[in-house]
Amino acid sequence: MDSAAAIHAGAGRSHAGKPARRLGRGFLVPGSSGPAMSTRFYYAVPRKSKSLSGNTRPIDLRGRPSTGRISSMMVGQGHGQIRRRDGQTIFFHRADLKEGTAFNDLQVGDTVAFELLDDRVSGPRALRVCRLRR
Repeated sequence: MDSAAAIHAGAGRSHAGKPARRLGRGFLVPGSSGPAMSTRFYYAVPRKSKSLSGNTRPIDLRGRPSTGRISSMMVGQGHGQIRRRDGQTIFFHRADLKEGTAFNDLQVGDTVAFELLDDRVSGPRALRVCRLRR
């Protein structure tokens, strides 16, 4: 037996000469060429299952009721701006329209009612926009 085989032969033995029972990371498994690998882990982190508990609907944002006039619209991009009486400009997107209101039916100068949401990150935004009159 050469010296490398002798080292491998004794690698799986305890001090008392009995076979080692530890087969975890870094220990040799008899009959293999490398350390034992576990398939329970993915990148050494146990996989967690995604559990959907309770309500899975998105959070329903609410703002303060307000009115204004549409000052500009980017029809191709699907958004526009509303100017209130105090001069504040508020962004709105076609996804923020009230149900039953069509984005293509709105025009610059239309008076609209909306809920004003003052977001810390993106600034003021209009929700549930609907036309009052032309």
